[in-house]
Amino acid sequence: MDINTRISKAKTRLILEHPFIGTVAMNMVFRVSDECPTAMTNGKEVVLNPDFCGTLNDDELLFLVAHECFHPMLEHCVRRGDRDPMKWNVATDYVINQLLVDEKIGTMPKQGLLDRDIYDKGKGISDKIYHLLPEMDKDKPNGGNENGEALDSCEDGGQSPAELEQQKAEWKVKVAQASQSAKMMGKLSANMSRLVGTLLKPKVDWRDVLQRFVVKQRNDDRSFARPNRRFISQGLYLPSVTGEGLGEIAFAIDTSGSIGEARVESICK
Repeated sequence: MDINTRISKAKTRLILEHPFIGTVAMNMVFRVSDECPTAMTNGKEVVLNPDFCGTLNDDELLFLVAHECFHPMLEHCVRRGDRDPMKWNVATDYVINQLLVDEKIGTMPKQGLLDRDIYDKGKGISDKIYHLLPEMDKDKPNGGNENGEALDSCEDGGQSPAELEQQKAEWKVKVAQASQSAKMMGKLSANMSRLVGTLLKPKVDWRDVLQRFVVKQRNDDRSFARPNRRFISQGLYLPSVTGEGLGEIAFAIDTSGSIGEARVESICK
């Protein structure tokens, strides 16, 4: 059986057995080429090496096809930034492989990266796992280590911030549509349902929100009423900054459970 037929068969199995991922796979372009040693995706297409795929049995190929769907779905192709590409690729593979193993989707190829301790320490988040990993040995292919090596190459989904944002928006739509299809079939697992919720409604770090609030409240006016003394010696009369800031802010977190919502509201009034 040729590789294209086997890929089509794997996508059909995903639709029947795991419709959420199967729907995503059906909406992706798969191409067979030897331009990559194993596999590659940039969120726009998936490239599979025929020789590598020929070494995999049907369950392992199923795993690989699903693996390629998760990279753009988890926004790995748009969130790398200036991080080391190989190290980022390894970090994302730890996340995807653990998710697929937990969902019992196919069989992970023996060279894949899998480590429950690293996954748990990084809380299943590629960004956190990235910082747990040592520097990559550039002489080893696909960031190989004692746990294995990356199954593929996760490429950036665009050259400009606008392209990356566009791909991110497009994939949110694809994830929403795929999850809806799986729900209608009654085959969206609790784990995948939580993942979809996180992807479509990401949690916002309260520190980022607070920082924006503090910056917004700062009154940063400029006035010639009091010239800037740093430039007077140079014969320059420039305005000085006037206005008020918020001053010092103190935080207290109650973990005893002795203060209810009514008490908090009365304190804040």
